[in-house]
Amino acid sequence: MTSPILQHFIRRLTENNYPTGNISYSLNYAQGDGMDFAGTIEGIDCTALAERLLNGHVKAAAKRAIDKGASIKITKIDHRYSHFNTMSVDTADPYYYELTEFEGNALDKLVEAVTEDVNTLSKELEREGYRIHEAGSEVWALSDRTRTIKTNRFKVTIAEVEDEFFSLDEFGDKEAAEFLDGFVTGAYRYFALKVTITGLETGLEVGESIVGRVIWSNKCPTNHYSGLAREILSEAIEQARSTIGSLQLAA
Repeated sequence: MTSPILQHFIRRLTENNYPTGNISYSLNYAQGDGMDFAGTIEGIDCTALAERLLNGHVKAAAKRAIDKGASIKITKIDHRYSHFNTMSVDTADPYYYELTEFEGNALDKLVEAVTEDVNTLSKELEREGYRIHEAGSEVWALSDRTRTIKTNRFKVTIAEVEDEFFSLDEFGDKEAAEFLDGFVTGAYRYFALKVTITGLETGLEVGESIVGRVIWSNKCPTNHYSGLAREILSEAIEQARSTIGSLQLAA
């Protein structure tokens, strides 16, 4: 199961022609938190970076250097933390002996440009990672998302709670990207919907039902969550009846 934060990082790094095989992150609102990544950039991806980050004769010379086999390596230099400043960028191999002086200088310019781009992207992904986390957090997007209904004997609580097993693995790339971008922008939130039935006099929980992997637009009213609340309420009621029956027999 891939976490939505990691899935987002992989997609964004791929879009920017960076390696995705060694991603590290820590998003606990603490000093030293953030994300980093490591790996070698070569061939088409390296050429794409030169195309995006350089201009004119320098870009053309850097692309010639890449055609001759030059590549770039991102290395994690501090394994205690994960953030924009725990990565080092350099040429992967000493290809300078095959390059002209201008091509070698152009490759150095590309390394400098990639270093700046990596730092900027790492900071962006850190912010986006936090927003994805917050889209499914009871402290943030799910706060005050609890509804209580009372009958003569019971209290029914319907609540949006954190879904620790949430994943977008079952969705296609396009749909998953839409949801991830929606978490980042605040358009969507994700949660598990939980119904709890508690006796008013005893305070004893007699029924509970929960369903996970719910994605909801923040523009849509919850009402009955498109019938989902009724479905799991029925399950909680059945459990409550069973629990009450067992308690009566025990008595």
